[in-house]
Amino acid sequence: MIGAKNCVKGQAARAKGQVSFEFILTIIMLLMVLGIGMYIFEDRSISNTNSLHAWDGKETAYRIARNINNAYFLDGNAVFSDYIIWSGGSKRVEFTKNLVIVWGDNNDFQDAFIAAPSVFVGVTDFNGEIVFGTTDGNVFVRYP
Repeated sequence: MIGAKNCVKGQAARAKGQVSFEFILTIIMLLMVLGIGMYIFEDRSISNTNSLHAWDGKETAYRIARNINNAYFLDGNAVFSDYIIWSGGSKRVEFTKNLVIVWGDNNDFQDAFIAAPSVFVGVTDFNGEIVFGTTDGNVFVRYP
């Protein structure tokens, strides 16, 4: 009888050890799934942030170019203003002969076409109210 009791105790100890092993294995699997999910979420989050900044730069470039083109095509000496507000980090606006170029944080840029042959820009920070107008066929961009 004593041998039978020891056998039952040994089986119980092995069963308890097996339950602990299965529990640890389950926890490890859950942590792996959680880790993979967090990696995918972070990757998508970074991608969405970069897409948002690129879209914001493109929207700013198109808006500035559209206002310059509208001022150029208006009749006579016209003046109007627009609020240009961008989100995110710092951006830099440059002008070439036929383009508005908006540089973003990651050295990426967005550009838009300008139809006006001559544009006089007196603005250094395109964040706020900006005045667009024409005088004798020349387009000017200035603060209010």
